[in-house]
Amino acid sequence: VSIGISAGEPVTDDNDDLFGAAVQLAARLCAAADSGDIAVSVAVRELCIGKQFRFDDMGELTLKGMAEPTRTYRVSWREMIA
Repeated sequence: VSIGISAGEPVTDDNDDLFGAAVQLAARLCAAADSGDIAVSVAVRELCIGKQFRFDDMGELTLKGMAEPTRTYRVSWREMIA
């Protein structure tokens, strides 16, 4: 299992399905994450400033459907529960 987290304004339709750039980015981050990892966008990392989370820079990844490489971070969550 892997997790991708993005932040942004999702769009909904008549069925309350979510889509849009934020949702697409989260899906692409999930696909880029290794098993057991949480991959997040720059926006998520910045929203966590001052919190007790540690992020490892995964570099700029070329994600499917994204026009430019995306700076991506891995949450070091295993160290938080140790």
